[in-house]
Amino acid sequence: MALLIIWVALALAFLLPVMRASEASAYGNLATWYAPWGATTSSGNVLDANDWTAAHKTLPFGTKIKVCYKYGCARGVVITDRGPYGPGRVLDLNLPVANRIGLTSDGVGAVEWYVTGYDPYYMSK
Repeated sequence: MALLIIWVALALAFLLPVMRASEASAYGNLATWYAPWGATTSSGNVLDANDWTAAHKTLPFGTKIKVCYKYGCARGVVITDRGPYGPGRVLDLNLPVANRIGLTSDGVGAVEWYVTGYDPYYMSK
């Protein structure tokens, strides 16, 4: 139990600078969506059609974010992949997340997003 508390404390200490830095505004805030279901992500997980996941170029795997767009917010989205590689884009969202916030029909849009936590499952990845 003590080891778990130490790991969580270290993870939070690592993420606090990320949470304080306004990365969304510093690097742009364009997001797009993708759906290569069945593909293996950079974290080693297989992308599932129902997962609330996203890709980001530098955030640690397991980082949880909240993403908001025209029709609401998606909470608990987990970074499991690397990307996007399109110009000016910061996030690639899995289709269920894009559907929830209304990004699917637009394809690409300016979103607001925030780091909200960390999924300890990814600590060893």
